Amino acid sequence: AKGSELVRGVVGWIDFDAPDAADRIDAVAERELLVGLRPMVQDVADDDWLLRPELAAPLEAMERHDLVFDALVLPRHLPRLVQVVDRHPDLQFVLDHCGKPQLATGDIA
Repeated sequence: AKGSELVRGVVGWIDFDAPDAADRIDAVAERELLVGLRPMVQDVADDDWLLRPELAAPLEAMERHDLVFDALVLPRHLPRLVQVVDRHPDLQFVLDHCGKPQLATGDIA
């Protein structure tokens, strides 16, 4: 990305479940083009993963570095995501693909 004239920002990934996730965020935040992080919530088997207390430190690290939480979630995650947003009012969030509603089936929640 650094060598490209087209790339203005990168949304990256770290292992949010790693015990040192906050330290990893502190380290990668030094990268000039990093603008956010995207945990692949849609692929996590535990629907309550977003509510785990262990995520507080990584989310606070993102806040410190003005990184955006890029929420790749499904409709079933939205109520939990709202709770996370409420807990971290200084953290910016982006809702990817409007939460991926099942438009073809009409199942949007």
